[in-house]
Amino acid sequence: DALLYRSDGKTLWAETKMIPVHDDEGELSRWIVLLSDISKRRQTEEALEAAKRSAEASNRSKSEFLANMSHEIRTPLNAILGMTELALATDLTREQRDYLKTVKTSADTLLDLLNDVLDISKIEAGKMEIEEVDFNLAEVVRETLKALAVRAHERGLELAVHMPMDIPHALRGDPTRIRQVLFNLV
Repeated sequence: DALLYRSDGKTLWAETKMIPVHDDEGELSRWIVLLSDISKRRQTEEALEAAKRSAEASNRSKSEFLANMSHEIRTPLNAILGMTELALATDLTREQRDYLKTVKTSADTLLDLLNDVLDISKIEAGKMEIEEVDFNLAEVVRETLKALAVRAHERGLELAVHMPMDIPHALRGDPTRIRQVLFNLV
């Protein structure tokens, strides 16, 4: 590609092809030069590149915003969870304990939603990492469904789990992702 300057002062992008022409003795006698105006194609390519840069900048801004909001939301949310745990460790009436358990379940759910939003950003950025740790599947399923049972009960539903007895006690994988799948399925 070459940038050509016209006699009227304007420029145009041209694709150039040079074809050698030989005489009867095989000597190079001249060149045939073919020029094709590719100005519109170049403008389109430049517009696409500018749009790509703009989209990448927007994506970076979104990621920075989510990371910042994550911190801003997690700090008070962790305080709510911590204070709820402390309050649950004190002498409470059954009604007070139920209220605090609902607060804790709701805060845990909110934290999970926040983590899901951050996971989407990680997936988009290609930075999602899957853990590989030992865990007990039955325990993960019971804990997850226990948290979901409160919401089911509030809606007048019963949530029960029936697991085969021959499930291995120790599995290797990502228990957090298993929890996410269960939350999304239920």
